[in-house]
Amino acid sequence: MTPGRGLSAVAASLAAAALLTACSDSSDPADSSRSPGTSGLPDVGAEPDVPMIAVATDDLAITSDGAELIADCRPGICRWDTGTGEVSVARGSHLALGEDGTVAGVRGDATVVLVDIDSGTTRAELEGLDSAGSSPAVAFSATGALLAAGNDAGRVVVWQVDTRDVLTSFEVGDAVHGLAFDADERRLAVTGETGTSVHDSADGAPLSEVAGAAPGAAVAWSPDGAFLATSGSAGSASVWRTDDYEEVASLDTSSGVERLAFSPDSRTLAVTTLADLDVTLWRPAALRPGRTARAPRADEVQRLRGLTSAPGAVVFSPDGETVYAVADPDGVRAWSTSTAKPTVTFDPPP
Repeated sequence: MTPGRGLSAVAASLAAAALLTACSDSSDPADSSRSPGTSGLPDVGAEPDVPMIAVATDDLAITSDGAELIADCRPGICRWDTGTGEVSVARGSHLALGEDGTVAGVRGDATVVLVDIDSGTTRAELEGLDSAGSSPAVAFSATGALLAAGNDAGRVVVWQVDTRDVLTSFEVGDAVHGLAFDADERRLAVTGETGTSVHDSADGAPLSEVAGAAPGAAVAWSPDGAFLATSGSAGSASVWRTDDYEEVASLDTSSGVERLAFSPDSRTLAVTTLADLDVTLWRPAALRPGRTARAPRADEVQRLRGLTSAPGAVVFSPDGETVYAVADPDGVRAWSTSTAKPTVTFDPPP
């Protein structure tokens, strides 16, 4: 496992030995194996805490309506209702969440399997990756129409989800750590051992090497498509303008970037690092309109505190008012993006 991936040891065992166990028998739905959700409303204003044992920190997903948070945890795929705080558990584990409630994972035979998270039934099995490797990367496009997967050998495959056809496949020369489609689904950013490259998602043609991007899994497109965020040199987080891939903003971090996420308005980045216990909300001046040479604006930085271990994946709510982060063993916590105060407590799974 590459150090930048941020996957806990128990979660790695899930990925290797129990990934998408529902896929192996689609007649045995995941619903039958769920534990009942706990009851109780979020304790608004209290310190949010989900004291779970072994929660995977390299992926945290939120549904497009903001109703559910999804992460792998020791019991399986944990799903929190963001309105009530109730949690349910589905079997298996996942690497990516699609727009329509499909989770995707990679079996040991390198088959990418799409499973309906509610019923546990297999929707599709996608072939062409050749080798799963130790830590495959998987990403859906914004609408779920495309899915990309990459492996340790540097192979990247893009499928058309509705037809199950391989749209393109190409090699990047080193292990793939992270993948991200832009909002228009025309560009695919690939991060690996040597940095970040951008490819045409239809034919795999290289569009740019992001000079100065550092190795790691951190990569995110702004929703408006104008910027790309990656790990930068000397442990920084960097933002690149996508018309020429020039760096327009940089944020020094204490220990290197773990994960990045853009807010829905493309103006704010949530940043986690390999060792820092805080989540950083970073508002680069270059991303905010109204900046002029005579009156330059400064970057704005807020620290979201309260975790006892370094957080991994981060996501914003669809309205941009809340940011969520996952840490092991803290679990999932939430903060208000306007006040930087914790907002929600979720009960752990039984």
